[in-house]
Amino acid sequence: GNSNNSNTLSPANTYPTFLKCLKTVLVELDPLIYPPNEATILWQKSTMSDIMLQSDGFQIFRQGSRRCDVKIVINPDYCPQLYTCSPLLQNLLGVSTSCMATIIVALFNYVQSNGLMNPEAADEIILNDTLKKVFEEECD
Repeated sequence: GNSNNSNTLSPANTYPTFLKCLKTVLVELDPLIYPPNEATILWQKSTMSDIMLQSDGFQIFRQGSRRCDVKIVINPDYCPQLYTCSPLLQNLLGVSTSCMATIIVALFNYVQSNGLMNPEAADEIILNDTLKKVFEEECD
């Protein structure tokens, strides 16, 4: 047999490092303890070299040892594709432009709140007049 199995991937080849998944990290230290010029730390992926991004994390050092409140805001480097709903679908769901997941959740909530799930087949919905108009418009 072949000892080099091409279906086996090492974790390093499968997943990006943690830092490659982030766009920015904002750390806000307690403003009652730290002056404004020392209270905010901003890490930006765009300023890092490829070698630095191979790391799976980073450390932040601050002056002093006193306990303090810290707020950490993590912005992922992820931009899902956006879709624009037709005018009828916008009126129905209250969503104009969003990612597919948000639109599907809004549609599912509409179906559920209007009792349109087929009780005999859970993977089917019953089209009311409004949904019929939406899907007729989408198919034209």
